[in-house]
Amino acid sequence: MEFRNMFTKALIAGAVILASIGSAHAAGASSGLLNVKLNVTTGCDINGGSGIGVGTGQAAELDFGSHAPGATAVAGVTANSGATALVITCSGTQTPTLAFDGGVNASGGSRNVKSANPAAAVSLIPYTLGSTVGGAEYSPNTGVAQATFTAGQASTITVHGSVASIPAGAEGTYADTVTVALTW
Repeated sequence: MEFRNMFTKALIAGAVILASIGSAHAAGASSGLLNVKLNVTTGCDINGGSGIGVGTGQAAELDFGSHAPGATAVAGVTANSGATALVITCSGTQTPTLAFDGGVNASGGSRNVKSANPAAAVSLIPYTLGSTVGGAEYSPNTGVAQATFTAGQASTITVHGSVASIPAGAEGTYADTVTVALTW
């Protein structure tokens, strides 16, 4: 019987050793915390129409298209005008003010598109921005109050651009970047 007790004890000891070896190689587990934060404020957001805006830093794009040197804008005709929409959404009933700066190529109190070609015969072409074609201009850095917005509903504001005339010798691509500021 003593042999049986020794054999049983050895078998149990072996099982304990095997069990401890197996658990040393078992997959582990760990836990941690994920901090989640959302800051909701009352205010307004500005984005462009046609999918431009959210997360891009670009509110919208105004494209005058292609025109020949010497082309002129005639009152009421939008041959040299472009229009784009800004989409404003407010969380409350704010009355936001919209302002456009002079653009990165402003000179002499005028907004200008600048030639991409540094050797261009005509480097700057003046243009205006306004709420209507041929209407009152959005003066640089002067806020224009907008209507009171309904909470959560997007409102579209159309911005028109106009080039009075394209000088002879102008050729190539011209561009400008205007900062649009929305305050409430």
